[in-house]
Amino acid sequence: METSEKQSLEYKKYRQDRSKKLRPKSNNDYVFVYGSLKSTGSNHHVLHFDQYALFIGPFFLPGFKMYDDGDRAIIVPSHFRSDVVHGELYQILNPKLKRDILKWEESGKYTPIEIKVKDLGNVLVFIRKHVPLKARGKRIKSGVWTKK
Repeated sequence: METSEKQSLEYKKYRQDRSKKLRPKSNNDYVFVYGSLKSTGSNHHVLHFDQYALFIGPFFLPGFKMYDDGDRAIIVPSHFRSDVVHGELYQILNPKLKRDILKWEESGKYTPIEIKVKDLGNVLVFIRKHVPLKARGKRIKSGVWTKK
């Protein structure tokens, strides 16, 4: 077998192995992050996203509003699909990460919900439910969290 043929076979095997990793294993293999857990956020490293998750890419979530409560971003459902939150989508590769995210977000009074996304399935999103308007803080109309 020639070198180029061997390299081609190795590459095909690599692509097959990688595609297996990208296939959903359950309904909650994806998580949408929009605040301090984003790759540029101050808490991204705390939960070891680089080690236990695969960055899929930038992602936006229509039908939600974002607020700055002083320390962190919060999102709440909106009546308008034109309200959009921007963030990042990750595929969870290790169940430990999912448990850690649930514990982390619930300690901040966030509620996990699942959003159905075409071609992916369910995506885990953490929102704040039943937050009085006064307690929400300043509205971030752009839907982009820029604090670290």
